[in-house]
Amino acid sequence: MKEKEKEQRLIFAAIFFGILTQFPFLSISNHPTLKVNIFPALITHIFIVWGLLIVGIVLILYRNRKKGTNDNPFPNPNPPKE
Repeated sequence: MKEKEKEQRLIFAAIFFGILTQFPFLSISNHPTLKVNIFPALITHIFIVWGLLIVGIVLILYRNRKKGTNDNPFPNPNPPKE
């Protein structure tokens, strides 16, 4: 995947998950009932959105990588000198 396309997808993911944490979506799950009899619905919503954000970023960064290549998405800014 080209770097420009990765950058655009990461920006889209940040905006999309930012929208999911704003008032209209949080108010849907802001009620006193419990999910899984442990956590309130609001806390469950926040952790699910957070987890999906992490999975989405990983999928965007590591998509279409060939096995065995050293294509690090976070290159070392100070490579060792030989």
